[in-house]
Amino acid sequence: MYTGMTAVTASTIDRLRRWLSVRHSLGLEAALLVTLYGVYELARGLVVGNTREADGHADQVVALERLLHLFVERRVQHAADALPDLAGLLGVAYLTLHLAVTAVVLLWLHQRRPTAFPFVRTTLLVASALALVGFLSWATRPRHRGWPESASSTPSRTVM
Repeated sequence: MYTGMTAVTASTIDRLRRWLSVRHSLGLEAALLVTLYGVYELARGLVVGNTREADGHADQVVALERLLHLFVERRVQHAADALPDLAGLLGVAYLTLHLAVTAVVLLWLHQRRPTAFPFVRTTLLVASALALVGFLSWATRPRHRGWPESASSTPSRTVM
């Protein structure tokens, strides 16, 4: 079934696949997600301090966007700057959608759609793991106002 793998590795993969394919108690699922989110934040914190490299990566992204005629960030930022308090509102909306809505949807799925929960939970875990790998291997930080010369004062914790 698994070419070139040891029996122990194949067995471990099978156990993990079976474990991820079922819904567990709400307490265990919540503990797993909180623990993994903590590990995720700790791992991202490892590269936040290297702003020069992150700025260089951001410059590369901007150069590629310009080459492909996809660079619209400056116009979007100028339009957003014209609306007072929009940045704060969007920041709150992002945190609300990212954390609270995700938690509510997962809770609802766990309780009301138990057969769908394992797939959604596992998809979220895999997507987060891929994003973390991308961030750890090629961190960026957003460039703001005065493109591309000035950067925001705080490193990004997201992948561009």
